[in-house]
Amino acid sequence: MAIFSGETYDTRRERREQLPDLGSEGNSVPFSFIFSPASWECVDLEAFGVPESDRSHRFEWVPRLKKFHHRAGVNGVSQRSGGLGRALGEYREKGWLVLEPEHGPEGRSYVSRVRTRRGDRFVDAWTSFLKAGIGGRIALRFDDLGYLQWRRSLVRDGVIPLPPEEVIESQIEPVQQEILRLENRAHLPHVQTQIAYLTSKLEGMRAKVFPSQPERPSRRARK
Repeated sequence: MAIFSGETYDTRRERREQLPDLGSEGNSVPFSFIFSPASWECVDLEAFGVPESDRSHRFEWVPRLKKFHHRAGVNGVSQRSGGLGRALGEYREKGWLVLEPEHGPEGRSYVSRVRTRRGDRFVDAWTSFLKAGIGGRIALRFDDLGYLQWRRSLVRDGVIPLPPEEVIESQIEPVQQEILRLENRAHLPHVQTQIAYLTSKLEGMRAKVFPSQPERPSRRARK
């Protein structure tokens, strides 16, 4: 027996055309963030716009994350039932950490589902879309600071443990070599600027500062 909803083909098409057109942006399948214990980077918090009240130093070590897409044929995910679980299990056996979606910013999921003209798309919590011209075209915007702050919170909250000493040391030497290479052209003003920045970064890397809870001002300082 047919069920009539009162919605015609024309009205359904009109509703679809009101949805955003993301083109090829976003993913048609969900994903998980995964982390390798050897994947860290030293970032310039000042350049990202992190307020001074939320940092004790300019440079800080934060984890790098990778998106693991839940697509058959990618990342070892088979089309058989349970293929995703087996693939993630293999990564865990290799020492990777699989971050559950509920570890997203402020207790929310780090995966968002967006309805579009071309079907559902899955994006991370820091990706947003703005209208760009006519025809429903959309431009992508990414919140770099928000994503950095989330990665910092994963360390602060103990979700991601601190790295082994050798992981940090292995990244210091390439910066030292880069400074030595640039010194051959140190008479050029722009190279002098590069050397000065890399020297500051090298000092920050050696300081081995990791995200921690910001210190609260004393009662006397608040008065």
